Amino acid sequence: MIQFSTWEWIRAAGFSSYFLLFLSVCLGVIQNASMISKNVRHVLFQAHQMMGWFAFLLAFFHGFLLYFDDYQPFSIQEIRRVDYPIKYKGYRKKSTFPVECE
Repeated sequence: MIQFSTWEWIRAAGFSSYFLLFLSVCLGVIQNASMISKNVRHVLFQAHQMMGWFAFLLAFFHGFLLYFDDYQPFSIQEIRRVDYPIKYKGYRKKSTFPVECE
């Protein structure tokens, strides 16, 4: 029997989540095409919703598995931390232009 490491499960869950999200968006765009009949549109809508929910669940599973990874252990605070640099006082967006223009 094949045993997978946590890294392989984390990677598979992340890639699968992005792929299902991509398919969900594609089906959402296609279902609004005028040449699609109402019956097909209903099936596309159901598939769009189902893939969106599975993408969400796999993304949650991906984040959940990060907590149990031994190679690069993360704490709960590191997994759920989001930085918003715009809220910090004194934040100034750095220019990506080669020459500073002020």
